[in-house]
Amino acid sequence: MFPSADQLLVFARSVEGDSLTTLHRKQSFKVAVVGANLEIIPRTGVGRKTDRAHISELLTRLSKTGSFQPEQYKDLTFNASYVLALVKLWQERHP
Repeated sequence: MFPSADQLLVFARSVEGDSLTTLHRKQSFKVAVVGANLEIIPRTGVGRKTDRAHISELLTRLSKTGSFQPEQYKDLTFNASYVLALVKLWQERHP
């Protein structure tokens, strides 16, 4: 099961400030929800925003492919590896 974009944003709010890790490269990052945007804060500390529409597109494709490989989504968002890690964490906490 996969979350909707709205569910993922609500979940992201619940883990704001926590140190998270990408699935494949094991890069640490944090998230924040700013309006309808997900802000990704990688190790560099420079935040990047992904809007709800791009998250929704990624989740739609993920539900069709089931692939957690970030390169499958690079045409949708540069932040796929972070969003996918957040989805996987959501799945672990919502079995």
